[in-house]
Amino acid sequence: MKKILLYGGAFNPPHKGHERLLSLAIEAVKPALTLVVPSGVSPHKRNASVSFFDREVMAARAFKGCGGDVRVSGIERAGKHKKSYTIKTVKRLKRKYANSEIYLLIGSDMLTTFSEWHLYRRLLKEVVIVAAVREDEDKAELMAAKTSLEQEGAKITVVPLDP
Repeated sequence: MKKILLYGGAFNPPHKGHERLLSLAIEAVKPALTLVVPSGVSPHKRNASVSFFDREVMAARAFKGCGGDVRVSGIERAGKHKKSYTIKTVKRLKRKYANSEIYLLIGSDMLTTFSEWHLYRRLLKEVVIVAAVREDEDKAELMAAKTSLEQEGAKITVVPLDP
């Protein structure tokens, strides 16, 4: 089964931390394809002050050297003025890339709040979560969140961000 790594975010702007996170995730997962998806309107963050097009261009420049086949996807462009939910994006990608396994790259802050995501239980059935964790983070809180999600059927891979 083909592995597809999905990395979504506002990328307003993308920065070195985003690049490092993606590079480490690519190294860990070894996907056939990596899709960087600038978000439409994130339900977790304020609206972007930079246009969707400009965020796509910035993301393409920022992530081109991260290794492997990295592409910026405009899959959320059509919904750029309404809330963008990961489950909808994943469902569209599964239709487009049949017989693929989707690996969803998130930061540890999103891991601890994953149960607040729109239709998160359905999402758990559709993806393998790849959680990037910094050395200085509260490990007890992260492991509690990981364990709780795994009890609900989640498949989670942890990628340490620090050497």
